[in-house]
Amino acid sequence: GHAICRDGGGGGKGSRGRWAFGQTMQDAEFHQGQQSLRLNEARHQIEQRRSFAPRDVFQAGNAGAKRVKARRQTQTHRKGRAARRARGLSAFVMPADVAGLTVAERLETIAPHPLARLELKGVELPDAALIGAGGAGFKIAMSVLDVFRPTVGAAALGMARRALDESLTRVATRKIQGDPLSAMQMVQGHLADMAVKIDAAALLVYRAAWTKDQGADRVTREAAMAKLYATEAAQEVIDIAVQLHGGDGVRSGSTVEALYRDIRALRIYEGASDVQRIVIARSILS
Repeated sequence: GHAICRDGGGGGKGSRGRWAFGQTMQDAEFHQGQQSLRLNEARHQIEQRRSFAPRDVFQAGNAGAKRVKARRQTQTHRKGRAARRARGLSAFVMPADVAGLTVAERLETIAPHPLARLELKGVELPDAALIGAGGAGFKIAMSVLDVFRPTVGAAALGMARRALDESLTRVATRKIQGDPLSAMQMVQGHLADMAVKIDAAALLVYRAAWTKDQGADRVTREAAMAKLYATEAAQEVIDIAVQLHGGDGVRSGSTVEALYRDIRALRIYEGASDVQRIVIARSILS
């Protein structure tokens, strides 16, 4: 299987982070409504070790250790469709220098992200590598996303604020028939929309972070709302910024052009926007 992983150490070009967290692509498909929640051919060995079969494939950043999920062979039976899909998934810490783990391919994207396809061939881990209880991997993964999702919202918020700053400078200095763009009511309306979206996103991101800091065990709903709104709003804000810059906005190398490419991935990883909508809807229906 493939996994989408976040680099926990910053992961800029040439940097080396400390850890990464990932889920298999099949897991991502499960969240999108698909059927499979498997990591192909992963096997749990009873003799105080965890073994990963040939060609288990992951995707991750430049990280010094990987946190991975694998399906354990188990005789446990649980009721409910979701429980059956998550049954037997366990979380492990996998050192980046473990024998059998290689970087098979660096992945190029429309904006720089430390992503790669990793290949596991006969990787064996000690029993101590297991995170939490056996079979609790899915629960652990979801709790980690409660933390990661607001951070994605925070990143989107920063991008949106930069786009607004660039736009304010642009409309103040760019003149049409002797008057600055900022004198046009239509432009003022766009700036107002940008400011409102940014402040609303900030409040949702801050609420999710504050709630978690207060000791809440799970902030699934707050995290999903923050991630969904902040990333979608940032995309809209940046799009307006490009429009206000006119032809300069689509020139390669301009700040708003770079932001336009950078923001797109944030609406996908840590759960795409439609996934967040499902999470929110289930929380208010339950």
